[in-house]
Amino acid sequence: MVRDNTRRELLGWLAVTGVVGSTTGIVGARGDTDEDEAGDGEGFVTEVIAGPDGAWRFEPEDVVIGLGETVEWYFDSPGHNVTAHPDAADGTSVPEDAEYFASYEGEDHFSVDEEGSTYVHTFTVPGEYVYVCTPHVPQMVGTVTVEPCVDGTVVVAPDGEEVFEPDTLEVDLGHTVEWVLEDDGHTVSTHPDLEGTSVPEEADPFTSYPDDDHDDTLEEGETVVHTFEVPGEYEYVCSQHEGMTGTVEVGDEPAAEVAVGPDGETVFEPADLEVTVGEVVRWRAEDDGHTVSAYPDLEGTSVPEGVEPFTSYEDDDHEDTLEEGETFDHRFVGVGEYEYVCSQHEGMTGSVTVGPCPDGDDES
Repeated sequence: MVRDNTRRELLGWLAVTGVVGSTTGIVGARGDTDEDEAGDGEGFVTEVIAGPDGAWRFEPEDVVIGLGETVEWYFDSPGHNVTAHPDAADGTSVPEDAEYFASYEGEDHFSVDEEGSTYVHTFTVPGEYVYVCTPHVPQMVGTVTVEPCVDGTVVVAPDGEEVFEPDTLEVDLGHTVEWVLEDDGHTVSTHPDLEGTSVPEEADPFTSYPDDDHDDTLEEGETVVHTFEVPGEYEYVCSQHEGMTGTVEVGDEPAAEVAVGPDGETVFEPADLEVTVGEVVRWRAEDDGHTVSAYPDLEGTSVPEGVEPFTSYEDDDHEDTLEEGETFDHRFVGVGEYEYVCSQHEGMTGSVTVGPCPDGDDES
């Protein structure tokens, strides 16, 4: 039996969504980040000044960061806020699978932050985010572009040919594939109405277009990314060209595995792990009566600021333990250190340190 919280929201503590879905767009080069303290995630924080010297602008207006990295806004003058809330102003937007962010709570969109204060948000879904300062629209508008952690690349229509290259790609569980368009007029789709498509039983189909608009094609230079969180075989097509097909084979092995209660001991083995953002860790119960939890009400737990805690159980039922042989998977989408415990055994602790996307994505 497998427990998987990749798509579960921990009610009351959800700061950002933990799922990366299909995102279409053009991404640029990464901006400057402070990498001095990468081990705890603090080294991957990009600073934006709101209202520098009293001016009605963000500085810089546009930043590019990696998946799971953080932006910190510093309010250099009074009377400003930061919001991507859809009701705050025209033009705000976030990627389809992402939650909006705002420096205030509720829907008081003209609530402003004090001079000298800061607001921090960690971005766990790739794509472009457009935000504003509500009192100073349209002058104060900014963007954050979050690049995916790409584990495999497929070229669409290389040299104008009606093919995907490679036509078959093997990736690990939790990995992300990017399709790069070298010609206009193509799509990437596993839509069930199209012949030759299939996805594993528990997986959702993905398309490069919204809804059922199979004629909404991509242009040269655009990219599509999709993260595979269910193992199995995915068969996809270009909806515009018969015979233009591809396959992604997703393995069932996580990036790392932790034994829970090996030989009846109240330990996690290994107790400490290092993985890359976007990778999956699997806990395997070798004894009954244990849990895996970063729930914030439990002593000894912590997650990076703005990142969703994870638990092997639903809601706050700390007594819902794993049975021998059961597994629990979690995909880490925020850079930094996570400390977790077994809610049933004092002193049974573990940690996962999540590093950023490596420089030079693997374009296998």
